[in-house]
Amino acid sequence: MLRFEGITKVVGLVGAFTAAALVGACGDNAAPDARLPQPPIDAGDITPDADQTPDADTTPDADTTPDAGPSFSGTVSVQEVSVQGIPQLGQGIQVTISFTEDGALAGSTLLYEETPGAPTGCKVWENNAAAAADIGLNQGTVTITSADGDPAIPPCTYIPTRGYLCIGGAGAGGDIALVDATMGLWSFTDAEMPMASAQVGRYLAISGALTAANNGTFPIVSSAGANTVIFVSANPAGAPETLPAAATFTTLAGIGPIPGVPDPGFLEDDDSLTITLDPTGGDGDFEAFTRTFAAPGVGDDFTLDTTSQTTINAVPVDGTEFTIGCGGAGGTCGTAVGSILTISTTDTTLPPGVPPYYMPAPTNVERVLRCAAIGATDITVTATASAFLSTAGATRVQAVFLRDSLQTAANIGLPEASSNIVAGHGVIGFTTP
Repeated sequence: MLRFEGITKVVGLVGAFTAAALVGACGDNAAPDARLPQPPIDAGDITPDADQTPDADTTPDADTTPDAGPSFSGTVSVQEVSVQGIPQLGQGIQVTISFTEDGALAGSTLLYEETPGAPTGCKVWENNAAAAADIGLNQGTVTITSADGDPAIPPCTYIPTRGYLCIGGAGAGGDIALVDATMGLWSFTDAEMPMASAQVGRYLAISGALTAANNGTFPIVSSAGANTVIFVSANPAGAPETLPAAATFTTLAGIGPIPGVPDPGFLEDDDSLTITLDPTGGDGDFEAFTRTFAAPGVGDDFTLDTTSQTTINAVPVDGTEFTIGCGGAGGTCGTAVGSILTISTTDTTLPPGVPPYYMPAPTNVERVLRCAAIGATDITVTATASAFLSTAGATRVQAVFLRDSLQTAANIGLPEASSNIVAGHGVIGFTTP
């Protein structure tokens, strides 16, 4: 049986492509982590800020020379992800969206660049707990559509204290019932559940249940009628319950793997995705854009080579050089613009009995190592870069290997702002030193 409660982080999608190379897209904060699953979301948490009007500076500069002001960077990442060595977790769509002001995030320090000033090669950041938890800025609504209608992802909006979430529906109350104790399957029924069949492949966040174990964020694996979804929760303390009227539910797309979903999953190799930013209601730092991954589509599904299948779950923390990729014996790479390897650490003590994919937020600091290369099927982390993992005080290490295609967008006017839009496939591994 699977237990998803308490998983706070599965994929840190860090770095993206530029037109000529691969870059980190988040200023000083190199780790805009996607969370799997999100903690329960109260109705108040999904209400946008009342003040959506950007502040205006009406005082002219004494210097008559125009001041370009701050610059901004954005990342929109759509990945089909799976966890290496745990096939029962399945696979699923992970959406990560982050917009930041360059250099404005306190508590994030660039420690190392393999090729200083260049977007490729390996880089290492150290983030304190606040920087690691940063959710970025509100820049409007991001929509992700597929030419064939699959995957279907609802509009992604900025939620204060949460960052960007792709919300399929929300409501109050509801009924939880046991479907299959052995499989950890439960049903949730609510008249406000919009098109239950459309929620399959998403996550159900419940808050306010009287039974504590019923609160959490759970993968939706099937539907049973217009207003009933079937979700996975293997928490033995769960119980059937009619939720109080004040309890809330939210369905979320783009959170991550769905148990029982095999290849090809939700994102096909030739999927033509269109990504659009509508800045209405945002801070106004990014201009509207629309970018499409036309043929050959997103980065292809791949298989790590035999050696990398082991290494991604046993990342060295002693300063040893290592390689992760799909180009060796036993691997298949398909087509992609390039490869990205992101490794992040946490220093939080792991509770007894947590699953191998449990990745809590850092208590004090995290180290983030990101390596990127155009055209490469493998990423090698040199001993110099690897050494930063040995001094991280890591209690668990997460590694993400991506094969992606690329689109970019940039403001025509001021302020300076650019976005990297990537889509493809990823494999995640976890190491417990």
